[in-house]
Amino acid sequence: MTTQPTSQILIGQIQLSGEDVFASLHRRGQLLPLFRGVAIEAVIESSARNAGLTVSDQEVQNASEQLRRQLGLQSAEKTLGWLAEERLSVAQFESRVELDVLIEKLKDHLLARFGQQHYATNADNWAPVKLRRLTVSSLNEARELYVQIQEEGADFADLAGKYSLDSHARQIRGDLGILLKKHLRPEIRDAIFSTKPGTATEPAHGPEGYEIYLVEEFPTPAFDAMTQAAVREELFRNFISVNLRQVKIISPHLSSSINDFVSANAEPGSSVPTSDL
Repeated sequence: MTTQPTSQILIGQIQLSGEDVFASLHRRGQLLPLFRGVAIEAVIESSARNAGLTVSDQEVQNASEQLRRQLGLQSAEKTLGWLAEERLSVAQFESRVELDVLIEKLKDHLLARFGQQHYATNADNWAPVKLRRLTVSSLNEARELYVQIQEEGADFADLAGKYSLDSHARQIRGDLGILLKKHLRPEIRDAIFSTKPGTATEPAHGPEGYEIYLVEEFPTPAFDAMTQAAVREELFRNFISVNLRQVKIISPHLSSSINDFVSANAEPGSSVPTSDL
């Protein structure tokens, strides 16, 4: 019987085993995320097979070329050098790329099968709103600007272009474009959706200062490209979260076996099952 090689770290006379590595990862709080990542890959690969999803050699090649461009690996020499630094073989690199393609295909599959139902079940969460935001450093300044907007008819975009704390926000005059209700912070969501179009919300403290929002309009809700992209990502997150609840980790480095290491629960009203995709 052939003995499988084991991983080791050698530092002069110091020898660290794979078990030492796991113990160190656990002490630093990095072991569970590692296990979680491995479990996610297994869930994706198994679920994709069950759904009949496959990745062709051409798709792997195309995705590999795209990833190399993103990494700045324009030549074969640079690619081989990067692989050597990462201690990856070509086959391992292609396996990583294949998984990335499979993830996107699984997202598409979930959207095609459950997207409309998930959207309809949670329709209020996907309501769109067109916004501008003005953020300043003090409450007094925010109140003064609010009075100018509401009582003196000052142009919100002009004020945002002049007084916003962030330089980019000044350049775009506070324009946030169209956002979906569920992507707004909970503490501002109700205030924004109870404000009439063309009027501003009262100043409120936010992550970067005191904020005023101008509600420009409430576009007609639709299962359009923007909404589909958001639903697609949420379905995938829900799918992973629901399936990870079935995972049980047994490790000598943990005080007990665990099966509740999922970082986030599925969204309420999730339409995604754990099997039979």
